[in-house]
Amino acid sequence: MGGFPPFRAVLADVWQMFACASTSVASVVYFSQVNIPPLPSGDWLRLRDGPSLLEELHDTTRTGDLASVGGTVWPAAATLCTWMRAHAEDVKGASVLELGSGTGACGLYAAALGASRVVLTDGREGLRPLQDDNIRRNAPLMRAGTRVTSETLAWGITPPPAGPWDLVLGSDLIYDSQVELVMTLAALLEATPPPTVLLAHEHRQRRYASDGSFDGRWDEDDDDLSGFIAAAHDERGLQLEQLAWELPKPAARMGGEREISIIRIGRPRSMCDSM
Repeated sequence: MGGFPPFRAVLADVWQMFACASTSVASVVYFSQVNIPPLPSGDWLRLRDGPSLLEELHDTTRTGDLASVGGTVWPAAATLCTWMRAHAEDVKGASVLELGSGTGACGLYAAALGASRVVLTDGREGLRPLQDDNIRRNAPLMRAGTRVTSETLAWGITPPPAGPWDLVLGSDLIYDSQVELVMTLAALLEATPPPTVLLAHEHRQRRYASDGSFDGRWDEDDDDLSGFIAAAHDERGLQLEQLAWELPKPAARMGGEREISIIRIGRPRSMCDSM
């Protein structure tokens, strides 16, 4: 696998294409619809969310997981899929592990781009019926022989699924359990060769000027990200590199839309080797 190039890019106006109808609740923006970008073929993922599956379930013992934030597609997932579409040749034939999969959107997008093996993981056992349903729905988009499965993975407790992995994906993970997430990432990066680890992060806590502008660095004014950086760099010696920055216009930011970064995580040697 050739690896993703180390350039930094601003994905202008992508937000307006893939997110709409937002309402602000406290510091979190909930989107009533987030559209995953089309595949290069023009096809679209056929994704179901947790609330829609709840309507058909008779066993209600785990409905809380389906109704949680994990049962929803969030804007960072669309951004990560956009990134993968732009680097489809690096995804084709790869073995892919998705962390915090929720609906499985990013892992299934990788499978539809030609990944050879994809495992969707989440810490909520109750999300597996949703992931399995989405795997079945999107099987026609995958190449013959592509293997896609789901597993429960508790960060920092459960060993990650056995690789080898070329690509580890995650979207909207850096808001809770940073230490446990870093433990799992560090374990995955012990492999030889290490996988490419890409996380899409929405900067929800960032404070903007009255005109919606922000003049700081990409990793400033974001407590969740700062906590993750401290756990990753200071405790585990991992490095973070921003590869892309989806930057809404100032007026849109004042309306509740937030920047999203694509971040590569790696050990110092692996970062150098992949460039």
